[in-house]
Amino acid sequence: MVVNKSSNAIHPNDVDEESAVFSSASHSEKVLEKTNFDESRKPFASIKFCIIILISVIVLISVLFLSAIWMSSLLPSNFNLSLTERDSEFNEIVNSVKKILLDVTHGADTMRAQIRFLLDFENYDQIEKIVYQTYLSEQRANSDLVVTIYVGKNSGTNLGIYNSGTDVSILNCTQDHQIFYKCDPDLEKYETCQRGNVPDIIQDPLDVDYIIETCNEHPEKLTFTRGFVDVTTENLDTFYSLVYCFSFTARSAQDTIKFDYFQGFDITVASASDFLINKTKIIDGSKSFIFEVAQNYLVAIDNRDTKTAVLDDNGNVARKTASNIEDTRINSIYNVIVDFAKGDIKSNIACNTPKTFDHMTDYVSIYRLCLNTNIDWMFVLSIPKWNYMGSVIIGIVSSLLGALIIVSVSISLSVLVSIKIVKPFNNLIEQFEAVSHMDLENVNVQPSTFSEVRTLQKHFLEMTNTIKMYRAFLPPHLLAQLDQKGMGSSEENGTKPNELQSISSSFKSNSQVKESFRTNHTENSSKGSKYSSIKADMFSLFLEKKKVSISNIMIDNFSKVLNSIHSPHDTIHMLTDFFDQITTICRTHGGLLGSFENDSITISFNTTSAQSKHQEKAVVATRMILEKLSSIKEKKWLSSNNRFAKKIDKHLIDDLEIRAAICLQECVCGNVGTNDSKNYTLISNAKSNLETMLRRAREFDLKLVSSHSIQKAIESQYHTRFVGYVKMIEDQNYSSVVEYSESLHINGIEDHSKMEKIFEIGDSTQGNADEWMYELEEQEKKQKWKTYNNACLMYFESDYSNALLLFQQYFDHQLLNGRNDKLAANMIELCQSKCDISLEDQ
Repeated sequence: MVVNKSSNAIHPNDVDEESAVFSSASHSEKVLEKTNFDESRKPFASIKFCIIILISVIVLISVLFLSAIWMSSLLPSNFNLSLTERDSEFNEIVNSVKKILLDVTHGADTMRAQIRFLLDFENYDQIEKIVYQTYLSEQRANSDLVVTIYVGKNSGTNLGIYNSGTDVSILNCTQDHQIFYKCDPDLEKYETCQRGNVPDIIQDPLDVDYIIETCNEHPEKLTFTRGFVDVTTENLDTFYSLVYCFSFTARSAQDTIKFDYFQGFDITVASASDFLINKTKIIDGSKSFIFEVAQNYLVAIDNRDTKTAVLDDNGNVARKTASNIEDTRINSIYNVIVDFAKGDIKSNIACNTPKTFDHMTDYVSIYRLCLNTNIDWMFVLSIPKWNYMGSVIIGIVSSLLGALIIVSVSISLSVLVSIKIVKPFNNLIEQFEAVSHMDLENVNVQPSTFSEVRTLQKHFLEMTNTIKMYRAFLPPHLLAQLDQKGMGSSEENGTKPNELQSISSSFKSNSQVKESFRTNHTENSSKGSKYSSIKADMFSLFLEKKKVSISNIMIDNFSKVLNSIHSPHDTIHMLTDFFDQITTICRTHGGLLGSFENDSITISFNTTSAQSKHQEKAVVATRMILEKLSSIKEKKWLSSNNRFAKKIDKHLIDDLEIRAAICLQECVCGNVGTNDSKNYTLISNAKSNLETMLRRAREFDLKLVSSHSIQKAIESQYHTRFVGYVKMIEDQNYSSVVEYSESLHINGIEDHSKMEKIFEIGDSTQGNADEWMYELEEQEKKQKWKTYNNACLMYFESDYSNALLLFQQYFDHQLLNGRNDKLAANMIELCQSKCDISLEDQ
């Protein structure tokens, strides 16, 4: 506490206390002599050094401990997850291909069951229809995988549908030609192929000996043929056909032809490769392919540019195998598989069993797929080990770098924090040294941000001023001896007496102590001094008068909702939307939000801080709130998906109306309470006046009304119209219970009310230059109250008959637009009553 000398009396027993101080001084000197204070500062024994070492060691140990924990717990599981993910990716490819083959087989089997007893194999129209519909079904199930569906005779001729990749055509294969009739591209639109009778393409005949051979070997059985190359296709496409051969005639073992008709589904290496590419493109650096176990011919490969069939120098077709295809990585992987199978893949690798082994920097997964449809294919997927180990290695390196960064940052922060902590203590050390030399006039305490240090500084300043006060009552000769002793101590420490005078002298008096370290001193306070750097402002207790714009937002018919629901808690979501919009708009427009009472809440402007044009801000904020809440009501509260709407009848929500009233009133506002508990309050009768205005707004179904003072401030920015007169309490009356009636003056009671105009606030008068296309519509919208306001002018001039005509004209126009204007109807009644009174007076 900074003590003022003039306010402290000297007690008679002070002399005895001073004697005790001097008698104890000898004891203190003895303690100093016995204690060895080495004033040379050792850097490794300082608080700063200890803080730096402590924080750094704690952070380092924590980082190392946490790193060890996550590595030991996550690395094994991460490795296992990587292996699981690798197996899952490979199994997904195998299972997808297996599923597609089974789907194709199922489709072929379904077609077989349908045509065996129903199809006339000599009726080409029936065949064309059934292959067309079967093709559409396969396209829906396995897009672009099946390229040809056909039905043929044991002579080799067949009729079917073919997808070349660009067109879908009916294909008629005879002994001499392949004849193509292109179908309409919109296949789903028609039940049969919409084609012309003139062939679009005619090619050389196709050798179907591979089909005849398969049918003779496996009659009455769904079987895949061996792969064959169609030299008539542009890209030398390799086909695999799933055929079923019908035998309706009894044959002997000596017959070379063991069937009558056949059906077939063709898939190509290109379509299988496209599927493989789509499945493996998400696996970085992978290499996948499928080959026949029997002859090593490639079935699918994940590179469209690599040819699986070529023409040799003699014009013969040469199919590529996994060992001679122009892809060194496939060649290398195939050789590893052969080594793994000890040279015999067919004998040493079991069917339908996955295998995985290492190959240089890759994991190689293989699966031999064997099906009863004569499928014996080997699936191969090679994935770089980095895909699975890379994340682990990156995680370890990142953790080490992160640990290094954390330790570096912690050391830097510990240095900064230690300097920040130790700095005020160093300052106090200097000041204590000055006080020990009795240099009490050169005390310069630098305020600290740490509360404990501030407390220490406060008590130090109190001690210093108390010493000064005691020094004033010490005899001069004792002071001289003490000062000489202090000088001697300075010389012993290597400091000359005059050097003490060079210390900063910001504390020259008690008043300077107060200026450097602000205190709020309260006399006779049992709590002592209170330090604060905040001036007496809005955080102090005060009251003041000012003009305030106050808006009251009301949820009309909210009481009906509360009375109709099972629990008031069901309205929480609605009130959350209500407050969300109000608080957001209040924050952006500088309004002071009041408490929510019953069904309304107030917003005050120009209260806690001075606001220019606060009347306009109140109107802008209130209109924005009404627009936002009206939109939320239509789009959210009335929505069938809203939880609030599900618990309350829809007509009750529809009856909710958001209304608002704004008035300008002189209020007494400020902080009241105690120093420990303050409450910002507005003392006025604004709430009563606003409720009166809202009653009038509800009567005429109006959204926003204002007092005359607000209307005058914003009439150039907004369209307004006269609503009526209401009895409002005067600004200077702050009573909670206000009585006003026509009988008050008779009873001798002063009436504190006044009649005041209120107005409805409409759209803004400011046009948008960018909306020139809607200029006429906007002008009509802006002038909708022109007739009404002209009628009001006549009404105020007592020209009731003409005012009645204009009001009636306005009312009829509103009725034509489907709106019953209750306010205009009320003004018509007023004018009629005024006209009737005028007639009676005449």
